[in-house]
Amino acid sequence: MEEENTHEPIEKSSHVVRFYLARGCSLITTVVYLLIAVLLVFAVVIAGIDAVHLLMEAIASTDASALTPAVQEILFIIVLATLIDLVRSYVKYGKILLRPILVAGITTMVRKLLVTNLTFADIIGVVIVILALMVSIIFLGREDRKTAQCAKEEEEKERQREHEKPLFHLMDKRNKEKKSAEEK
Repeated sequence: MEEENTHEPIEKSSHVVRFYLARGCSLITTVVYLLIAVLLVFAVVIAGIDAVHLLMEAIASTDASALTPAVQEILFIIVLATLIDLVRSYVKYGKILLRPILVAGITTMVRKLLVTNLTFADIIGVVIVILALMVSIIFLGREDRKTAQCAKEEEEKERQREHEKPLFHLMDKRNKEKKSAEEK
């Protein structure tokens, strides 16, 4: 029995150490994701400037194929924006949502389909990948919607608690004033 008691403080301290290690790792992960988000925002700005230049060149050109690089750049911006949304959802919900990844995959495949010269077999392969990603969005996206709904409900409860705090504070203050007035 005495041996069990000597291990108890060690177990408690190891739980505390694991707790702080997990918190530290979570914080580091969040910081890394925020740095990635900043880099993605810079990439979107640069790609946006490039897209405007490519669109101006396409407008000035009489060749219809001059529009292809502009479309490719716009689709690239959509992929970057989707990745930024992925980072935002991780920071907000603490989970990586699958939907932004799948949307980025579909956009990338559409970009490949529209912009590159593909053989018939390649086109069939890309279409199959797009269909698979769309089916994945339908089935796996439900989990993302549940996560987002739970997070939204928690945020609403938190806002409601914050809104009710001043009311309870005022009620407590009035009750104390009444009690002190009655005591006098």
